[in-house]
Amino acid sequence: MTERNQDQLNQLYEQRKQQYKSPSAIKSHLLAKNKARNKPTRSSNLINWTFGVTALSALLVLFQYMQLNQHQAQPLQITRVQVHSLHQESNNTNNNSVSQQGKVQLAQNYARFLKSQELLVAHHQAAATLLNNQDGWRLQTCDKQLVEITQPLVEAMEAQGRFEQHLNNGQMVLIDFDQQGHIVAINATTKHQC
Repeated sequence: MTERNQDQLNQLYEQRKQQYKSPSAIKSHLLAKNKARNKPTRSSNLINWTFGVTALSALLVLFQYMQLNQHQAQPLQITRVQVHSLHQESNNTNNNSVSQQGKVQLAQNYARFLKSQELLVAHHQAAATLLNNQDGWRLQTCDKQLVEITQPLVEAMEAQGRFEQHLNNGQMVLIDFDQQGHIVAINATTKHQC
């Protein structure tokens, strides 16, 4: 067939369609059949529901993973650092010059001043988290202070039995201070949480 014949055939078909309308029963039957074909079945509903639950579960796992990474990546927020060490006097101060002795004396006086200020603020007992127990100890108190204890002091306190020997990294402890703010004892605790 040529293109001209095809056009004539389409025109005749449209004329015939206009002259003879289809009965309404056939029309409603075709619409109902088409509607039934597009209606979702129970199996497709189950597939959609399963896909939704799976997507929600994956989203929750991703959210938990991101929170865990964010929690681990947060830097410590420290407001003050205390360093506790075993004080050892050296007898070779005679070799130092007068100006150096003056600087040492000034530093000692300033350290005593700071300790007296800390005594006013210091608690007699503080809850803390053990952050590191290699090459000395680092303890973070609940009010975001960092207490560092040097290895010689740890060994001296260990010899005196002033703290439990089996403390783990991340464990909650109670730090007992004396009246001058020196550490007296460190004990594990489960009662206090920051």
